[in-house]
Amino acid sequence: RRGDRIVGVNDVRVGSQEEFYDQLWRGQTGDVVRVAVERNETVHVIAVRSVNRYDTLRRPAGSEP
Repeated sequence: RRGDRIVGVNDVRVGSQEEFYDQLWRGQTGDVVRVAVERNETVHVIAVRSVNRYDTLRRPAGSEP
């Protein structure tokens, strides 16, 4: 949600975007990633399954995947 702040990934505290991606990229495609989000002074942990971002991009018509 707007105003939420990511504070951890897989039980590791992160304080910057660089630290967030460093932790995120340690996993493999399809892993469940536990993202800790601070909202209204309360931390919520949200589990999401990672995907290969290239699989989500639109390709020009007729191009090979």
